Amino acid sequence: MPRELTRAEMEKVTEIVTEFFPDLTPTIVRSDAFPDLFTEDRNPLLGWLDENSRVYCATGFSGKGFKMATGYGHIAAHEALGKQTIEGLDFVRPNRFKTR
Repeated sequence: MPRELTRAEMEKVTEIVTEFFPDLTPTIVRSDAFPDLFTEDRNPLLGWLDENSRVYCATGFSGKGFKMATGYGHIAAHEALGKQTIEGLDFVRPNRFKTR
């Protein structure tokens, strides 16, 4: 999925900035487009991919992530660094999608 803004999108942003913020210089320094990321059940993925994994997953926060970012960030940091495992989070663990 391309993340770069098109020339037309950048021109539109420049036009809007010029109109609504006349004291700003309407120069785009950096631009990226990020997709919304959702899981099938609308809960994020937070945790190790499996018991033996070296990959800690923290994604799928669209819709809930921003307002809960500090809490999820705290959990991710402590678990990824091996400082603490938080219990009661089966609803966000990646293994919830494994077929049994």
